[in-house]
Amino acid sequence: VAISAFNMALFSNPQHAVVVLTFASLLYSRTWEESVNFARERALDTRIYVPEILDASNYLSDNEIADRVSQFSEQVKNAVNILTNKDCLFHAMTRFPGFFSCSGVVFVSQKMGQYVKNIFNILTRDVETIKAKERSGGIDYHLLKDGNICENRFVLGKIILRTLLYRNTAERGSIKAEEDDKMQVTNPPQKSVIKEIPQHSDKNVNEKRILKDNNHVKPNKVHENASALSSLFK
Repeated sequence: VAISAFNMALFSNPQHAVVVLTFASLLYSRTWEESVNFARERALDTRIYVPEILDASNYLSDNEIADRVSQFSEQVKNAVNILTNKDCLFHAMTRFPGFFSCSGVVFVSQKMGQYVKNIFNILTRDVETIKAKERSGGIDYHLLKDGNICENRFVLGKIILRTLLYRNTAERGSIKAEEDDKMQVTNPPQKSVIKEIPQHSDKNVNEKRILKDNNHVKPNKVHENASALSSLFK
């Protein structure tokens, strides 16, 4: 429900990349300073998510970020009403010309809606004073199952950050989970296996080729490697 509300709010009210990342980082139990610094460092990694994520090239001051985070938090809370109230749903859908009212609509309970709103209450005011909660970085599934609001807030922030940052970084390398869960990107060396390939009898020089076990090496590259290695195995 919280993810749906976040998506609806972002769709209706596109945000600056730094604002969204700061918003998610604060949910993720970081301090205000940590969240802002992290958001500014990684803002360009969200440029593939348009038009929901606005251009990150425009600089925002700390005060502007704080105000926008609080405003967006209120918008997310308002989006929860679309999931719990029929009138709010139909009002929201009037922006879509092809929408027709239909029976059998299922709504989230008012109790669940209020619980989700409470997740975002911490971000609606004085976000600069938010203190980070000491934790190992992992998810406490017992607390999550029990509905602990801090744990749900942490997991929501984690999901948003992973979603916004994973695709772009995965294109440059593989994601390695650090102990502190900083989502750093690494490019681990790929293992290579050297195999001797029998050659035709009319060849004077036996060549050896490097075959990648993932078969991603292009044929012309294999030939170059084989030529370079042939002298080493004479």
